[in-house]
Amino acid sequence: MKISDTKKLAAITAAFFITVTAFSGCSESANSSQTTSSVSQAAKSDIDASIAAEDIDVGYDEESSVGIRFADGSAAIDSEGATAEGETVTISQAGTYILSGTATNGRIIVSADKTAEIKLIFNGVDITCADNAPLLVSKAKKVYIVLEDGTENVLTDSASYSLGEDDSNTDGAIFSKADLTINGSGTLTVNANYKHGIVSKDDLVITDGNINVTSASTAMEGKDSVK
Repeated sequence: MKISDTKKLAAITAAFFITVTAFSGCSESANSSQTTSSVSQAAKSDIDASIAAEDIDVGYDEESSVGIRFADGSAAIDSEGATAEGETVTISQAGTYILSGTATNGRIIVSADKTAEIKLIFNGVDITCADNAPLLVSKAKKVYIVLEDGTENVLTDSASYSLGEDDSNTDGAIFSKADLTINGSGTLTVNANYKHGIVSKDDLVITDGNINVTSASTAMEGKDSVK
């Protein structure tokens, strides 16, 4: 279903909540300073501060979406566009993917064409990864995370990563090499034990959602901008 223009307009002014928590042994004021710095540096740079309509739109067609459900050490995928190896899901095609269920040691990897736009619907998904980022976007044009209304979604990493040449710079529980947008009215909790919480190496845009980040280092970073 597609949300109406009225709802799109209302979403522009909808409040969203971000909670940042420092770990024991890390100074809360230091972490707060890091987070403020990330935002202020982007604000001072010469960037387009506008928000695109697509960043606000949470509508999608459920019938044409691909369902992915984590359970019992595996992931069930009901259509083409993604593959699973145990609890690790790799998305390789543009489209909309509805994610649900629990993975005790799993990952979502987006590795698609550089022109691909991908919408990830978080519909009550809880993913823990023991040695890497629970969500890694290695290649795409843009990725949207939509927090389904009324759902609780959790991504958790560990205190150490096992990295190879292809992902050697990965340092966030949500790590994207493409533009990343988060919207929707559900809840997202990010437990970043390794370093950062949410990282985009391009633009990071947040237009809605209840977002709680507990991180060993910076809560959110956008290399090009944070909006």
